[in-house]
Amino acid sequence: MIGINRHQVRISFLKYRLANMPHGYFGTSGGKSVIYLVYDPSDPKVDSYHRRRIVVHSREGQIYKVVIEEYLRLKEELRQLERLWNERYKFPPKEVRYPLPEAPAPLITAKMFDLAVPNQNTYENEHPILYSGQKLRSKNELIGFQTLEKMGFEVKTEVRIRRGESTFFPDALFKVPEFDKGIGLEIDGAMDKDDYFGSAEERRKKYIRNGFREGIDVLFFRICGKHDFDLERFELAVEAVLETNARMILNRQEKKSNSVTEPVIPGF
Repeated sequence: MIGINRHQVRISFLKYRLANMPHGYFGTSGGKSVIYLVYDPSDPKVDSYHRRRIVVHSREGQIYKVVIEEYLRLKEELRQLERLWNERYKFPPKEVRYPLPEAPAPLITAKMFDLAVPNQNTYENEHPILYSGQKLRSKNELIGFQTLEKMGFEVKTEVRIRRGESTFFPDALFKVPEFDKGIGLEIDGAMDKDDYFGSAEERRKKYIRNGFREGIDVLFFRICGKHDFDLERFELAVEAVLETNARMILNRQEKKSNSVTEPVIPGF
């Protein structure tokens, strides 16, 4: 279930994305599968009265096919989110202006996530779990990875993140496009053991000393044993991180709007 803060941010983000990508639909013409473009930011001549027809199986069609599939998916998501908003609330959602300001910049931007290479930790992994071309170290990490995917996020495991002289390899890193950032996840799965607890605490402190904000830039999900993964609690923890980030974005937009004052005109 999407929270009220991220709900508003996501609606604004989808409107921004849709306004800046080609619009179209699939059809047939002369027995061939085609794409009908009705809007293209790169070609002002294209509109609903001057459609552009592209054969799907052409080289150009294969490029536009991916774009139009994404357009249709995002359009449907926006429709569903707006319907849900109207069912839940009696006031309009706040608008977030995109692109987001460069400052304050996220510690891990969406672009950094896109360029990051998974499985960079060379620490010995005796029994790796292979999933989606990536290696995980435990069933708990696999559950976390799969849950983030089901929630709609792109996920990478053990990417290398450098902050000053420190290096981090989060168990997972997931991208939230509407925040323009990646959020780290550390799953500490044996907190009932004193030695593991101590090392997990030192790792958490290392993150914080290097500027990562707990519950904002990185989520530490802690469990006692191998079979104690509480899926509901994990999903709620992820949602809490998302809501916090969304609230921060909304607050910054509100402060910026409130700081803009009307010019004083002499004599009035």
